[in-house]
Amino acid sequence: MASEPEHKLANLEILRFLCSFSVLIFHYPVLTYVGNHYGNPPHSELPFECILSPFFDRGFLAVQYFWCISGFIFFWKYQNTLRSQLTGREFFALRLSRLYPLHIATLLYIALMQLSYRSMIGSDFVYVNNTPFTFFLHLLMLGNLQHPFNDSFNGVTWSVSVEVFAYISFFVVCRYFRQSGAMALLIAFVCSIAFVRFRPDNNFLQCFALFYLGGCACIVHRWIVRYRLALFAAIALFAYYGVLTWCRSFWPDNGYFRMVICIPPVVLAFACVPIPRLPLIKWVQRAGELTYSVYMLHFPIILTAVTVAAAFGMRLDYRSKWLFIAFVLTVFGTATLCYRYFEKPAQRALRRLMLKAPAVSPKTAATTE
Repeated sequence: MASEPEHKLANLEILRFLCSFSVLIFHYPVLTYVGNHYGNPPHSELPFECILSPFFDRGFLAVQYFWCISGFIFFWKYQNTLRSQLTGREFFALRLSRLYPLHIATLLYIALMQLSYRSMIGSDFVYVNNTPFTFFLHLLMLGNLQHPFNDSFNGVTWSVSVEVFAYISFFVVCRYFRQSGAMALLIAFVCSIAFVRFRPDNNFLQCFALFYLGGCACIVHRWIVRYRLALFAAIALFAYYGVLTWCRSFWPDNGYFRMVICIPPVVLAFACVPIPRLPLIKWVQRAGELTYSVYMLHFPIILTAVTVAAAFGMRLDYRSKWLFIAFVLTVFGTATLCYRYFEKPAQRALRRLMLKAPAVSPKTAATTE
């Protein structure tokens, strides 16, 4: 199975690490919930607020970056192989084995922990629409598609559930359309216009627009690399982003419009910029591989912390810098162990079961947010 050189995507792992860190910072105030009532802490009381204020305010944008990065990676690894080498069965087996083990494990764990929390507090924690029907939807990876309304169990899975539909459309585009790049550009354009102008509340349009804009960025990146323009492109793209930021007051007062014109160039710039292979950089790149684990595990860890605190009649002091540091280290530490000792073995087992033979190299599996 031919696949693109892995090292050329290493820079995107740095961006994914920053995004996963942003998610943790943005969701840290969830610790102030009691049942489904938000404590709404003032930012001035949050740990390291003077440094991390942009993450507390706009960390939610990490999801949009994840979608765009996923589009880039999928087009890099699968656009050509889906036409001739990779079957539909193999493609969906790779995706399911990557996503489902941790998805089902966190679902079961949260269901049990919510029972414990409810017995002490009288209400579920944060996400209260935990019914047998919503549990069944989560089993099918269809949970929380109505986000931000009626979220249940591991509420953050809404973005993964939406992205699954982008995977299906991606397979159809690359498998059955000869000019898949042109089709990607068309989908990105139509979904971007529909999302920005008519339905900014539609998660599907937002995901499809950014996913396929990421795919278009990948196609542009191949052209940049072919003509050895990576450094020049990186400088130009970061300059473009700087100008947009400086001139933001002149743009339409529409955050969704800015999202579409800013996120894909940043992803492309990170893919182009030459980064030295220093030990710290390599560590950050490896941490980027934990993105899905961090994303799926941070709410179960918060739920565990507040449940244990409630059992001892305590309230966690969200203002504590030590609690904040412990939270971040616990999430990344747990994600590392989970990825190595649960996710990877489960992936191999599922692929053996679903494919019956190791016909597909594990390296062809794109990681996700």
